[in-house]
Amino acid sequence: MPLELKLMSKLYCLMLSVFFSGCSLAPHYERPASPVPLQYPAKLAEATPGMFPDAMTLFRDPRLQRLIELGLESNRDLRVATLNIEQARAQYRIQRTDLLPAVDVSGAYTRQRSRNGIESAGAGSQVGNLYNVGLGLNAYELDLFGQVHNLSDAALNEYMAINETRQTVSLSLVSEIATAYLNQRAVSERIDITRRILKSREESLEIIRQRLNSGVGSDLDLSQAETLVEGASSDLAVLDRLAAQTDNTLALLVGQPLPADLPAPLPLAEQGLNQAPAPGLPSELLSRRPDIRSAERRLEATYANIGAAKAAFFPRITLTANTGFSSSELNNLFSGASRIWSFVPQVHLPIFDAGRNQAALDVAKVRRDLAVAEYEKSIQVAFREVSDELVAREPLQRQLAAQQRQFNAAQRSLSLSDQRYLNGLDGYLVKLDSERTLYATQVSLVEARLLLALSQVNLFKSLGGSY
Repeated sequence: MPLELKLMSKLYCLMLSVFFSGCSLAPHYERPASPVPLQYPAKLAEATPGMFPDAMTLFRDPRLQRLIELGLESNRDLRVATLNIEQARAQYRIQRTDLLPAVDVSGAYTRQRSRNGIESAGAGSQVGNLYNVGLGLNAYELDLFGQVHNLSDAALNEYMAINETRQTVSLSLVSEIATAYLNQRAVSERIDITRRILKSREESLEIIRQRLNSGVGSDLDLSQAETLVEGASSDLAVLDRLAAQTDNTLALLVGQPLPADLPAPLPLAEQGLNQAPAPGLPSELLSRRPDIRSAERRLEATYANIGAAKAAFFPRITLTANTGFSSSELNNLFSGASRIWSFVPQVHLPIFDAGRNQAALDVAKVRRDLAVAEYEKSIQVAFREVSDELVAREPLQRQLAAQQRQFNAAQRSLSLSDQRYLNGLDGYLVKLDSERTLYATQVSLVEARLLLALSQVNLFKSLGGSY
């Protein structure tokens, strides 16, 4: 083996040994203590680990399941998050390449005219060719103090943080689709209720007109009946607008127009969202919520950046080596006499930088402290969100039960009022009050079902449910 190649081989082995034995000045990472209680507020949750179901188990409605699938495939926000991951992955691969030397092959041809002295033009001058072929290593830094390695670790943690951000976007998307869909179902049910009320009031208006023509009714009853009909018509117009807007919201979240072949929807009462499993312990949020995992990854990246900033105070050793052939004649380029080589190690020791390195280290430490604060805040926000939904669950269940009982009573009241009005025992105002009460209780019942369902969706998101 030629001497130059042996030298390059030994040099390469030396660099690998240095690479694997290099030290790191990054501080040891320890997860900060959780700034929330070990358990949720008393009587709100079981103190045992809980497994929250995935989206396709929690959301029973096949139409909603299909919308979620379409959203995960086509939503533009999710697509942007995915592209950000690809960008971060490429950036990490670029940073990682600094850990290994880059070897280049080069070739050059030079034709030049030179002069041997200061004679007049044309005297003592020569025209010649120069051919070069070489294999070179250019300014490879030996990572003795872990600067390059720490920068690579920081890039890796940033990539992992962005990947967790995509999980956050996906979880939010599932929750937003479920929220928009449940609102759509509530609007649809209110439209059905309003149409039935409008039809009933139109029938009542026709009966009052007939009674008035027969000399039994009064103009006041007729005016009141007409007012109720127009009020229901106005409510229906408002609900039709809301229905169109919820459809637009769903189309935006799904990322495409809503398909015509979606499965038939389930009513709110059959969504199965009136009960939720135990959320487990607050400590589970650290591994379950992607936003907390993302904050911790960014915190770990700041530790690596501190190590890189510390390494800037120490000497840097770079190696430049070349071997190859150089000749003025092409046919003698690869002969033994044309072999050349060079080996140039360099040491860079910072002596005076006007405080630049110390300022960079201070910045890295402050960013670490900021990342700790953001990590702790993400845990506190998650704890508050889960606690809010746990606090709301039992009152919402009681509210729904009370609204159901009120609706049943209003139905009985209206039935009795109809009979007494037709028999002439009560005036139209009594029947009118009963109709208004029933309409209001029907709407309130739908709203109560919606609030409880949305609370479970929010709990699914707060607990970092899977999808």
